[in-house]
Amino acid sequence: MGEEKIQLETLVKRLFIIDSKLTSENAQLVSEYNQIVEEIYAAISKIRTDNEKSMVLSKKK
Repeated sequence: MGEEKIQLETLVKRLFIIDSKLTSENAQLVSEYNQIVEEIYAAISKIRTDNEKSMVLSKKK
């Protein structure tokens, strides 16, 4: 019974270590994901602005 307890404690500790690593990696990935989304939104906004300017210029002709 003593060996099983030690084995379970070791396994639980390993799970906590893995969980903390995954949490850290997930946080980093979420930050990177959010940054990419912001850059995509900025690019779309610029395209819209450029298209609106283009439309205004073409209407004046």
